Amino acid sequence: MIIALPPFDKLNMPEVKFKITNTAKVMGTFCPEPHIITISQEKHEHFTTVLKTILHESCHLAMHLQGKSYLTHGKYWTKFKKEVAAQYSFDSNEI
Repeated sequence: MIIALPPFDKLNMPEVKFKITNTAKVMGTFCPEPHIITISQEKHEHFTTVLKTILHESCHLAMHLQGKSYLTHGKYWTKFKKEVAAQYSFDSNEI
C-alpha cells in the first residue's frame, strides 16, 4: 500500500505487517524486526487519521532502512516527514 507510493517507492521498502491495538498511550508504533506498524483503535476515529499515522510510522521505517535513527524525530526524520507531508498535501505537523 504505502510502500508502493512516493516517496517510499524509491526506498525498496519491505513488506510491513499491521497490528491493531487498544492502547490509549500512543497513536501508533514501528517495530523494525519484524517490520510491524501498530495502530491504536482507541486513538483513531477517521480514515485520514489512520492514514496520517501510517505515514508517520512509515517515516520511522524509512529511517531504519537508511541506517538513521528511527527511534526519535531527529533532523533526517523531520526532513523526510516534511517531504511526505508535502507529497500528500498534509500539514507536516499532522503526521
